[in-house]
Amino acid sequence: MTLVKFQCPTCGGHLDDPGQGSTVRCPYCSASFVVPQELIAARSVMLVATAPVETGAPSGEPSGKPVSGQGKFFQDDFFDPKSGWDVGQRSGGVTLAYDSGSYRIFLPQDETAWESYVDDNYTDFEVEVEVVRIKGPKDGEFGVTCRVNEDGCYSFWVTGEGNYGICKVYYGETDDDEEEYVDLAQGRAGFLQLSNGYNKLNARCVGHKLTMLLNGRKALEVEDNEFARGDIGLMASTGESDKGGLDVRFKNLVVRAP
Repeated sequence: MTLVKFQCPTCGGHLDDPGQGSTVRCPYCSASFVVPQELIAARSVMLVATAPVETGAPSGEPSGKPVSGQGKFFQDDFFDPKSGWDVGQRSGGVTLAYDSGSYRIFLPQDETAWESYVDDNYTDFEVEVEVVRIKGPKDGEFGVTCRVNEDGCYSFWVTGEGNYGICKVYYGETDDDEEEYVDLAQGRAGFLQLSNGYNKLNARCVGHKLTMLLNGRKALEVEDNEFARGDIGLMASTGESDKGGLDVRFKNLVVRAP
């Protein structure tokens, strides 16, 4: 439910009051902060019509291109710079851009992580995208985030060293709070493309089951009941070494029924 539009106190981006909860996470700068009390109070006196959400389907218009048939919710080839993904320079020199049929996230500084979101709300679904590290530290992590909500998300990531994993992320209540990462499963594969080659990553969220496929092979499967629904996103992080200079690309994104 969206009640009031207001500005992020960190980057000035336009935000919607989600209509519930006491915190909001900005999709532009990733800052988390407490919703002003006057907006929370306004919820009790404002009526907003809301449409029911079917299990596994997006609530509202997705970014990218809606697709009918074959169980697809939408897809994006990243050739249209107006398909809805965040672009520009962000804090710390982070660069977000469309690049000839791909989407770029560049992290120039040490100890940096970034997520770019699709503003939809899914429960059971599968995300498929091709990912590659163009340059930067080989232990840098990149992939997709699923069931993103104001409290946290699940992250499905790979590295240029052939490592991969699924982790649970808890967001801080304010911008000063550090995010907390909980590893759910990890592995290492010799079949991943490591020298500037794209790898196909599939992240499936069905009920409590989280499944990761890499280049068509089942890599990991775990169960967790923390987050039931939320947005999807593309992510990059400087990894264990926390060294900057990570430059990654994503292409051929598809979100479909599992």
